[in-house]
Amino acid sequence: MRDDSEADILLDEFDRLNVQLIVNGVPVDRSTPHGWMGFKVTSMFDEAYSRTISYNVKKALAEKQRQGYYVGKLPLGYSWTEAKPKTLVPNEDADVVRLAFTLYATGNYTLNDVAEELNRRCYRALNKGRDRVPFSQGGLQGILRNDCYTKAWAGDALIIHVEVFERVQQIRRERGVLWHGSAVRHDDVLLAGLVWCAACGGKMHVHHSGDGVGRYYQCYYRKLRHCSERTVPGALADALLTRWVQLMRVPEQDIRRIVEMAAALVEEQARPTNLPTPEQIARRAEGIKQLYKHDLM
Repeated sequence: MRDDSEADILLDEFDRLNVQLIVNGVPVDRSTPHGWMGFKVTSMFDEAYSRTISYNVKKALAEKQRQGYYVGKLPLGYSWTEAKPKTLVPNEDADVVRLAFTLYATGNYTLNDVAEELNRRCYRALNKGRDRVPFSQGGLQGILRNDCYTKAWAGDALIIHVEVFERVQQIRRERGVLWHGSAVRHDDVLLAGLVWCAACGGKMHVHHSGDGVGRYYQCYYRKLRHCSERTVPGALADALLTRWVQLMRVPEQDIRRIVEMAAALVEEQARPTNLPTPEQIARRAEGIKQLYKHDLM
């Protein structure tokens, strides 16, 4: 396993199902201290190896980007240059990208309107397999937020001028469009990333319904179909949390009493312990008077 926490969750599930995990011909047994330690050490080295690879890849990509090369999948409207190091050069689809930006920048077209107009003109987008497919709202979202169209690669003219790109981003912000055609949810969620599934231990993430109105807390492993625990309505969970916090609130009179008690305790502790109190001095003075009265001094 490349993640130590996920390995623990997986083995807990295997134990619950009474399934024996065998790695490289060796059974994994966490029932003994030595078996548990061996599993944790192996898992730790596996995760360290995975993190090292991830770190090196990200470092190399960042350096490549710093040198001015494009990092990412080939966007619509560009092809790779023949000469190395490879960079982007506009192709015949560049006009389609310009048209999409131009229509949306007018403010008179929605994402769906632009997609319909491009499809009506028989233009086609590219999917992940580089196959030609009709334009969709989600696909256009990825095109309109990609700032690579504002840069001149390999000395060629830009496909989109910066002013047009900024105008499109402004319209997107005003319309609340954020990611993959989804609307920005202005209702903050209280427990996102802070709660875990009681059934499998996976972290609960926020899931929005298709209409963008309903929101739910959903287990990460349910999304992968590895957990059957039901989703939790976000409004209900947040309301319960708010109520619990209100019930835990300390009344004002109790807060004042606590402050007064704390102040008295601080004052008492701040007083030097080697000095007598006024009451002790008064008692000693009275004792001295009695001694003089009886001629004992």
